[in-house]
Amino acid sequence: MLHSPYVQTKLVNYLTYRIEQTTGVKMKIGGVDFRPVKSLVLNDVLVEDYRQDTLLYCKDLRVKIDSFQWTSQRFTVKDITLKNAYFNLWIVR
Repeated sequence: MLHSPYVQTKLVNYLTYRIEQTTGVKMKIGGVDFRPVKSLVLNDVLVEDYRQDTLLYCKDLRVKIDSFQWTSQRFTVKDITLKNAYFNLWIVR
């Protein structure tokens, strides 16, 4: 069920919405592969800064989950791997 295009599209939309609401940062995700309580793989991740410039682009972002609490909808990240990543850091004084 989680591998159906409809469910994955809904999951991507939910993830980007939550991240944008929590951080105020615009984010786009091309695809997602979610393996419940194990890992999350995001493809073609684009994070924009407040000037709508590229802060991070990553072809493949993998998150290994250490633990997940269903009641509070929180999880603990064990490991994050970025493949083919491009990162811009601007320091404003």
